[in-house]
Amino acid sequence: MRSIKFRVWNKYRNAWDYSFVIGSDGALWFRTGAGNEYCETMNKPSDDMMLDLEVVQFTGILDCDGKEIYEGDVLYMPEERNDNGDVGNLYVVKFTEGAFWGVLMDNKDDYELLNDINDHCELVDNIFESPELLEVK
Repeated sequence: MRSIKFRVWNKYRNAWDYSFVIGSDGALWFRTGAGNEYCETMNKPSDDMMLDLEVVQFTGILDCDGKEIYEGDVLYMPEERNDNGDVGNLYVVKFTEGAFWGVLMDNKDDYELLNDINDHCELVDNIFESPELLEVK
């Protein structure tokens, strides 16, 4: 059975924010307090706060080195030739149409099911910490 995990990118802080959890009600909650489990309180983020958050899900899939792959991660497949004739392709992980896909960064119309490529790919980055990767060259 696949582990259900999430992580939250805080656009305002430009960093991963580990104070958030998904509650049993399916809602996003954040912890406030002194960091002591007995002092913490749980609050729902405001609508304004939600605009600064990007919640991404663990795919349940590992790369060739055993690293967990999340939505927005960038994978490198060294064995392929890209459209420029160079060896190696970069894929960004997306969830659409009920599945996780590796979308080729040089050609957004070219994509592979993540299950079909993960054993050949290495997790190298993500689009949140390195948004310049999304710039069209």
